[in-house]
Amino acid sequence: MKKTTNLLFITAVFSLLFTTTALSQDVSCTATCLSGNCENGFGKYKFEDCTIYEGYFKNYKLYGKGKYTYGNGNTYDGDWVDAIRQGQGLMNYASGERYNGKWSNNKRNGFGEYTWKDGTRYEGYWVDDIMKGQATIYYPSGEKYVGENNNGSREGKGIHYNANGTVFYDGYWTNNSKSTEVTEAVNEEEQYDDEDWWGDWLDEDEEEEQPAETEEKVSYKGETTQGTSSGNFCTDYKNIAATAKESFKPIEGSKRSEEGDVFKTTIYNTTKSIAGAKDCYIQNVLGIYYYAIFGEYNTQAEAETKFNEIQGKVKSCLPDKIYENGKTTEYITRTLSIITKYTDGFDLYGDNLDIYNNKTTGKYSVRLSISTGFLNSRVYNITSSGGSGDTHFDGNLKKILESSRDKFTPVLGEKHEQDGFFGKTTTWDVNASLPGISSLSYTTGGFSFSDDLIGVNYEGTDLAEAKKRYDALSEKVKKSLGSSYVFIKSESSDGEILRSIFALKSEMKSDKTPVVTVKYYYDKSGNKCSVKIEFAYKGFGGIL
Repeated sequence: MKKTTNLLFITAVFSLLFTTTALSQDVSCTATCLSGNCENGFGKYKFEDCTIYEGYFKNYKLYGKGKYTYGNGNTYDGDWVDAIRQGQGLMNYASGERYNGKWSNNKRNGFGEYTWKDGTRYEGYWVDDIMKGQATIYYPSGEKYVGENNNGSREGKGIHYNANGTVFYDGYWTNNSKSTEVTEAVNEEEQYDDEDWWGDWLDEDEEEEQPAETEEKVSYKGETTQGTSSGNFCTDYKNIAATAKESFKPIEGSKRSEEGDVFKTTIYNTTKSIAGAKDCYIQNVLGIYYYAIFGEYNTQAEAETKFNEIQGKVKSCLPDKIYENGKTTEYITRTLSIITKYTDGFDLYGDNLDIYNNKTTGKYSVRLSISTGFLNSRVYNITSSGGSGDTHFDGNLKKILESSRDKFTPVLGEKHEQDGFFGKTTTWDVNASLPGISSLSYTTGGFSFSDDLIGVNYEGTDLAEAKKRYDALSEKVKKSLGSSYVFIKSESSDGEILRSIFALKSEMKSDKTPVVTVKYYYDKSGNKCSVKIEFAYKGFGGIL
């Protein structure tokens, strides 16, 4: 009886907070658990206002993944923490509109996509339910806007494209209108005249204006200045790299631009450039990097020629580095990692040379980046193989790792399934327990973007205790695995994420390798931290 009372109290408060439109006064239901485990597990619950939740519970609270159907017809299918929308989630509104993206404290926060009934689609950042920052807005007419926005209005630097892909206007905006802050002429083959879509974003004078045809170029909010060069590629490279330990402060010039509200990107001019570079700047976004751009080309073949030239100069200048060809993507068509050797290991993150495919302009840029090492990861060999002293832990740790090649089938126990908007989510209990680890389970489908087996060592608000647990668990895994594995230690620039990653040494250069990660994560917004152990079978380049 006590359990039912606790759940009713919590869920009743939840319904009052999040049912956007109240039901009529005469509608009422009996609050009850319709099926499953509504205490700690997966269940389906009907509230007193007749709203329905189907998903996971923890200590009588909505916790984990679940779908909530509101009284006004809206549905939310996604992540919950203590009956609060927190994480990734999809909100389908009764009006026919929808939002799919990040949530924090019951509000849309982070990157998300909003689609209106008429087909207009916003893909960009949100701050407390307000569209703000970098975004791409697609219009039913086939046109689109790429750039800064504030509450859905074009505000700041941005490009508006015609339906045929030509540029209508590339420059600055204020409250949906072209701004006089920066005047930039662009090609304009087609004047858009549908007042239903453009509204009042053009005044009468601007509607009659015919911009002159000029070569499209990159523009910035601040003045672009090119730093001085010695005229020698190697000398410049080494002099600039020497300032990396000081976050390039000795060569940082005036601020060039500042973009974004959620992930702020600040670009500075630099007083020193590398011989042959067309543009050099310092960028601060999730780490600080020095970029040298060696040209922008119409074809990939032209960019490849310049890439090979710069690659030869780098290797000649720095023969003591490790050079590895990195993975290519839709935007990065070629990349060379320039890795630093150390006596106790080597840097996983180092300098980088790549070809960047700008989908907006259709051009290819050859870029050389120098890193400060704020996102540094070091790789070490494990020399001890004495075991952790806990034979049960040692044996099951290796058993789980070995099973990763077969998607953990040899260690999977009871199966749980849940239907959701993104398809069926299947979770298995794991029958190879690890001392000190709870909630050990393997999940696929739905919101699970990779097949990982995860267990919890600590969740709470005591940072000191969490880091102590992280260090102890990392050392225990290290001793258990022995010298056949390598040890990768990684730390985020802000110290909120720590990782101790262990990969099978003999398979590091193969397509996939068994991997176990001990991870510490601190969530500043909720002042919470966690320590988890994660098992996977993936490519070495993706283990971080």
